[in-house]
Amino acid sequence: MATNQMAKLDSYEKMSIKVRDGYLDLKKKYRFGVVPVGMAWRDSRQKTA
Repeated sequence: MATNQMAKLDSYEKMSIKVRDGYLDLKKKYRFGVVPVGMAWRDSRQKTA
């Protein structure tokens, strides 16, 4: 991976958002449902911490 690409994904949060955005793009393109399990897990962990 190129250095400029690494800068875009330099944290778990940024990487997670990029993955979520990719799934949402697929949802729009193919018209199927997606469940943001990673984001739900993150939110639940933040509430219990």
